[in-house]
Parts: sequence; C-alpha cells; structure tokens
Amino acid sequence: AHGCSLGAFHAANIAFRHPHLFKKLAAFSGRYDLTLSVEHFRDLFDGYYSENIYFNTPTHFLPGLGCDERLKHLRDMDIVFTVGREDPFRDNNEHLSDILRGKGVNHAFHLWDERAHQGYYWRRMAQIYV
Repeated sequence: AHGCSLGAFHAANIAFRHPHLFKKLAAFSGRYDLTLSVEHFRDLFDGYYSENIYFNTPTHFLPGLGCDERLKHLRDMDIVFTVGREDPFRDNNEHLSDILRGKGVNHAFHLWDERAHQGYYWRRMAQIYV
C-alpha cells in the first residue's frame, strides 16, 4: 500500500486493518488522525466520534490492538514513513511511530528537510522508498 498526504492515511489505514493482505506500506506525509486540528487543517468530523472513526484511525485503534495474529502480520510488513521536518503532521507521524515501536513493529521513519508536503518531494521519496 502506498499513498501521499490523505492517500498515506488511506494506505496505512487499510494495511493496518488488514495486515495479512499487505507485505509493504510506504506512506508519505500522512495524517493518521483525521480528528486532529492542526494549522489550517481542521477536525474532518467536526467533533463527531463513533466506533467507525475509532476503528478507522490508526493512532486510535493500534494502541489497543492485542491480536497476536494481526501483530505478527504487522511485524512481518515492510513499513516506511516519511514526513517533512516542518510538516504540520510531523507530531502525528512521530506518535504513530511510537505506537508501532511499543507494539514491537519495526518500521523506517525518515524526516525530510523543510515541509516536504508536495509532489516534488513525493516523487523523490517514491524513487527511494517504494
């Protein structure tokens, strides 16, 4: 699974929910919690919250994931995250990285100079990480 920005969210969400179907995840400049308001990016659900949002928000459902089979598949997956040092979602990326590390899920986490949240950077990232 691969995506950039909101596409990174979708790629990560489906790969983390169904890790038995994926061997690799390459997610660039993602926002992994759509309930956050950061800079001019608002909570996309305007404060609404339900089980559907919980189970489709990696930074919400992964901390509670205890299924050994799913964790095994996550640990077998090749996972790469990239985000710009000045990207407004850097903290969210680092939080997701911490969650995965806490679950024993190895992954690569790369910081790029500047904001790096546009096609110019994503094309360069894809050549290296996809």
